[in-house]
Amino acid sequence: MANIRTVELDIIQPAAGTPVATHGHGTRAHGTLQRKTHSLERTDTIRYSDTGYVDENGVPYPPYVTDAFALDRGLTLTADALGGSHTAGSVTLANPGGALDSILTTRINDHLPVRVSTTAKQWDGVRQIWCDPPGSSLRPVFAGLGKSWRPDRTSVEIDLLDATYWLDGTMPVSVYGGTGRLDGDSNVAGKSMPRMRGSVCNVTPVLIDSVNYVYQISDGPASVSMLYEGGYPGGITFAGTVADIYADSPAPGTYTVQSGSAGTWLRLGTKPVYGITVDAVGTFPSGAAPANVLDILRQMLLEDLVLPAEYIDAGWPASSSLAP
Repeated sequence: MANIRTVELDIIQPAAGTPVATHGHGTRAHGTLQRKTHSLERTDTIRYSDTGYVDENGVPYPPYVTDAFALDRGLTLTADALGGSHTAGSVTLANPGGALDSILTTRINDHLPVRVSTTAKQWDGVRQIWCDPPGSSLRPVFAGLGKSWRPDRTSVEIDLLDATYWLDGTMPVSVYGGTGRLDGDSNVAGKSMPRMRGSVCNVTPVLIDSVNYVYQISDGPASVSMLYEGGYPGGITFAGTVADIYADSPAPGTYTVQSGSAGTWLRLGTKPVYGITVDAVGTFPSGAAPANVLDILRQMLLEDLVLPAEYIDAGWPASSSLAP
């Protein structure tokens, strides 16, 4: 019996060029934007095997896998039975004559799914040859995520990890451009915007406009329950929620709030003498507003860390009864 091992890697081709809007002439009214949208990226799947394989649909798996799959599986044992698992290993692909150079230089594979499967060739007694079995006979050996390409002169190695590798990355956050107004002044240019999820107490908002006394609380919707100056509540009173915080200056001794999916800001009517802190409740840009700690963490995985929903165990519901 001749065994076959296959490797499938999902890869992304980043967008080339800059998206532009063009106007229609002749076929549509002047000034109408084109209906064809600009593709930001494209996801493809590349397939390889160790001995060569072609499925029943004619999809080839070139024999570029050179090394046996090295996998180490670990499991943390904790008293609360909430320990996680971890898989580490690698797969090596041959790069004969630079056949993979174009993929290595133009495609991204980091944090994308990798699937390793196995099957066996079938012996045809009539023709006296080994035949490739159908794709339905492939049995999964490993399913996880790949790290970035590690090429050398004649091959490329891909590290294999389980879904917890998604948590090794840095949470993507927006930064201030320093162009003014809600983009912040030059004092905060290049700095990260604040992010608030759930209830927080006595936190310092970011002063983004020192001339108009505008502070940012979060990059998503939030509600301010109390504002303090120098730790003293009630000295600066709430004057209402506004659609445009720059439209009108609040009255002296008051503050206004602008809140939406793009963020939450407050503006003071007078320059404060002492430091400004707030008690507030932040929600997610999508509108999700979980209150329990585990539910907030679950939503952060989905929205803030952009973890694919299928990587979360179905046993972890959106509203957990554990640790309320």
